Amino acid sequence: MGALESAMSAKVQNFDKRLTRIVRKHRSMSNGYGFRVDKSGLITIKPKRAKGTSPIFILFMVLCVGVLFKAVALANLGLRNMLTGSLRFTRALLWNKPAHG
Repeated sequence: MGALESAMSAKVQNFDKRLTRIVRKHRSMSNGYGFRVDKSGLITIKPKRAKGTSPIFILFMVLCVGVLFKAVALANLGLRNMLTGSLRFTRALLWNKPAHG
């Protein structure tokens, strides 16, 4: 039984390695894949790399959300109400500011 168990163990280890390779390749191909044809005519499939997000793009999106928020607020409140509300807020901040002498 010892030789049979070691043979089975080797087969299970080979199967586990194959399964790990397949799962890794499946995960890498979830980002997309491309086909290539070699000189010999063999078609190979290569996974595409995941693209990272640029910090400039993130900043641009935050600015777009801010402008969109302002536009919606302006459309709902109107220009007069927005300006008087911001003036009231500014006066309240100045009124509550401690005097520096």
